[in-house]
Amino acid sequence: MKRSILSVCFLISVVTNCFSQTMFQGRYSGGFEIGSSTSTAMSDGSIVFSYEIITTTSGGQPDVNIGLTRIDSMGNFIWSKEYSGNALESGNFPKETSDGNIILVGPSSLGDRILLTKIDMSGNLMWSKLATVGSYPNSPAFQTHDGGFAVAGSLQTSSSTFDTYLYRTDSTGNFLWGFGYGDSTTAHSKFVIETSDHGFLLSGSIQIFTQEDFMLIKTDSVGTIEWAKQYERPQLDIPYSAHQTGDGGYLVSFNGIGGTNAGLYLMKLFSDGTIDWVKNYPEIFAGKYSKITKNGDIVVVGSGLGSFVLMKTDSMGNIIWDKKYSNRMTAATLDFASDSGYVMIASNPTFDTLMIVKTDVNGNSGCEEVSGSISVVYPTITEMDVVLNITPTGGSSIYNLVESNLQMNVDLCNTTSVPDVNSIREFELFPNPANESLSFNFNSYQTGSFYVVNILGDILMNGNLISGTQNLDVSALKNGIYMIKFFDGESSVNKKFIIER
Repeated sequence: MKRSILSVCFLISVVTNCFSQTMFQGRYSGGFEIGSSTSTAMSDGSIVFSYEIITTTSGGQPDVNIGLTRIDSMGNFIWSKEYSGNALESGNFPKETSDGNIILVGPSSLGDRILLTKIDMSGNLMWSKLATVGSYPNSPAFQTHDGGFAVAGSLQTSSSTFDTYLYRTDSTGNFLWGFGYGDSTTAHSKFVIETSDHGFLLSGSIQIFTQEDFMLIKTDSVGTIEWAKQYERPQLDIPYSAHQTGDGGYLVSFNGIGGTNAGLYLMKLFSDGTIDWVKNYPEIFAGKYSKITKNGDIVVVGSGLGSFVLMKTDSMGNIIWDKKYSNRMTAATLDFASDSGYVMIASNPTFDTLMIVKTDVNGNSGCEEVSGSISVVYPTITEMDVVLNITPTGGSSIYNLVESNLQMNVDLCNTTSVPDVNSIREFELFPNPANESLSFNFNSYQTGSFYVVNILGDILMNGNLISGTQNLDVSALKNGIYMIKFFDGESSVNKKFIIER
């Protein structure tokens, strides 16, 4: 009897360990110069990162292809691929699509057009589409409620002027509609998000002599402007990300360059674009991408004091903690990992190495890191309404890419922390033990996924969460102990169940 009890405890321990939080820093390199790089965390725990592969042709001309690598939750390679065409191609900001694949967006040198590329989870090319107008996409392709995509970029209106451009496609990258928004002083966009009313919020910029302010444009579901505002601060401001908040407003992160109070800014807006509050963090001099946690806290990544920095604040921008990682690195994208930690990517100044940092929920990576001291400044930013011209235009066509395997090297520093289970997510799991069917009720989850694993950590079943009671057919499972993991995009809950017949 004692042996049986010990065996059950051991099995439970093994299953629980498969949900422990992994932490690592990995440096990835190849025999080529690496251009702009971005990353994302996948729902199965793996990480995908993209980068530009820059080489020199036999004629001495530069050649740029798309590089894409998928690694497991400990930083080990699953696959690396290169995608090449007849020009200079980029595929940045990888994101997981609702059908479990990967979407990339970047420019092609054929007029610097917007290039959308879809890849499956094995690295196989599914399709690639090129916009007939629109260029310089500098943010992820946002998947919309109908399964299509929205992309922000720019629309050239003369030899020296550009409008902000919003480009909409269906689920296979075919053009639906596109609008340029601007006048003679406007320029490209840095992001677009879909709002709760199925409209869009996108950024742009307004150039006045040596000063460049950013603007926000709120549209309805078909691109008609509802409001547009300019946010004025001396010198140059570059917005990087926005999120809709629980009260219907918006959180915007941007980087102020030059002038008084340079550095990272977080700005909270009401639903009509007017300013609620704004805070500046001058020690983070290259503030970039932000995220909002389920409880309303804010995490943001940037660079400062020779390192790159991850900072967490409460919903009002008050600092909770900050971490600095490595050195000589410039931070780029930030994402939530499937175990509630964070995934970041950074490049070094010689452009031959990328670093992926995977942390736990408290920002610990288990390697080179220190806590810093970041101050908060309360600046004044002026908002004003903007009147913009609207230009409807666009189209798309098939773009041919060729995929090939790619060799990369990795230097890893990793560890595994104690599981961090979010106990505030209440749920029911019944019956337990189960026979043919298992039911669970997750009213607190609006979107997310679940995974069933065995004692070896193998994923046996998975699916999407729906609100309310959900029934799962477990008749194919053998008698034994299993674990089900629920994940809502940020936090996770684990629950043991038994199959007994």
